[in-house]
Amino acid sequence: MFNKIRNTKLGKKIDIASSNHSMYLEAAIFAVFFFALVAIIVVIWMVLPHKSETEILSIGILVMIITFIMAATGYYFARRASRRVLMKETEVRALQNQINSHFMYNVLENIKMMAEIDEEYVISDAITSLGTMFRYNMQWQSGLVTMKEELNYVESYLDLLNLRFEHDISLDNQVPEEFMMYQIPKMTLQPIIENAVRHGIEYVEEDTIISVKASVINDIINLEVTDYGIGIDEKTLNKLNKKIKKNAKVKESEDHGRALLNIQQRVRMYYGNQYRVYVKSKVDEYTRVTVEIPYDPGKYLVKEEHAHD
Repeated sequence: MFNKIRNTKLGKKIDIASSNHSMYLEAAIFAVFFFALVAIIVVIWMVLPHKSETEILSIGILVMIITFIMAATGYYFARRASRRVLMKETEVRALQNQINSHFMYNVLENIKMMAEIDEEYVISDAITSLGTMFRYNMQWQSGLVTMKEELNYVESYLDLLNLRFEHDISLDNQVPEEFMMYQIPKMTLQPIIENAVRHGIEYVEEDTIISVKASVINDIINLEVTDYGIGIDEKTLNKLNKKIKKNAKVKESEDHGRALLNIQQRVRMYYGNQYRVYVKSKVDEYTRVTVEIPYDPGKYLVKEEHAHD
């Protein structure tokens, strides 16, 4: 197996080398073609007797047109070759990541079996949740996943998170069944829930819930994630919403705003700039993050058998 992997990687490197060679060959052909045209123009210039101003101007314009065409052609060749090299390098990185991920997942399965043999079921369940997260992170065929997949990932995340605390954080899933196979950008809900724990719930130190809802208003699905932690004061809340609305750059220290801004950017990349992320909150009561996505079942609702494994 290792020889196969090594040979595959070597093949990828050879493909990249071939792409580089192809890029140099295209550049050489371009150069020869360009200088040949220039030589033809020079010959025409020399053989034309008694060149008038109009003829000189015409030849000058011809030179400019040919130069522009050759420059555009050269740019096209360079972009095409660069794209091929980038695609090959991306394939190699994806292969390496896939090998590493599969290896880690198999190791976790082995550790899980060892824990079950020793009847350490808490450890076994934790490894199951971690394995679920690994498998989910390995699936990047598309940037979209079903609501069901995202919620399963969130539940595994909370299961692991609860190992840290003496109190439990439960997921209150109020998403209607009709939306469970609806596609949303991957990692839409988990960053919101992580923020809810870090900035709101962690300080409560008692059993609590995080609720997730979905509803349709004017052909827009509103995904609502609500925590019942310490909340956000009005000044900070207004500042946060303003930054998200303006797509303003967020400082490294402001991880709460950065995560929400990232979600909004990905939502708009997939669906358009008319959709947004915004926050509502009351101090000592709740914080609710709403993510807007289009309601278009014909395009984004998938059948069960077409969902990721």
